[in-house]
Amino acid sequence: PGVLSRLARASALAKDFRKSNDACQRLLKMNVPDPLRQDALLRLAQNARNAGTPSLAVQYYTRYIDTFADAPNTPAVLFETARVTENDLHDPRRAATLYELLVTRHSRSALADDAALGAARCYEPLKEFDRALDHYRNFTREFPASELRPTAEERIRMIETFEAKDK
Repeated sequence: PGVLSRLARASALAKDFRKSNDACQRLLKMNVPDPLRQDALLRLAQNARNAGTPSLAVQYYTRYIDTFADAPNTPAVLFETARVTENDLHDPRRAATLYELLVTRHSRSALADDAALGAARCYEPLKEFDRALDHYRNFTREFPASELRPTAEERIRMIETFEAKDK
């Protein structure tokens, strides 16, 4: 298993994603400890992103989240899934749901404030400004000490100004 893990890493670094993916898939089929399985799934996701297939990356990230729900880095994997969904797949509705899931399931995570702001941001391109405002306002109440608070306050002002001009 250790050789396969090193092969997967080295092949990915050399951008030989086929060989890296093959090693990862072989690891996943073996009865290996969870850390090796976790690494294999994350490597498959990263390989998919590097190969320009973000939808496949999201599938691997989702499999990781479902399989290792209580792992310490699951909030970070969930956040990355939301980011890829928002930025690479251009699916703000699904991204908002993922960000909200992180805030709900992992409210004590260091990424909870980033996720809450991400959810609010995702409602803007959907033209759901009332929902975005609710999320931004909730953000300022839930995370008053966040370094992201000025961003939320600015978005509130921008949306309120835009909404006032629209009426």
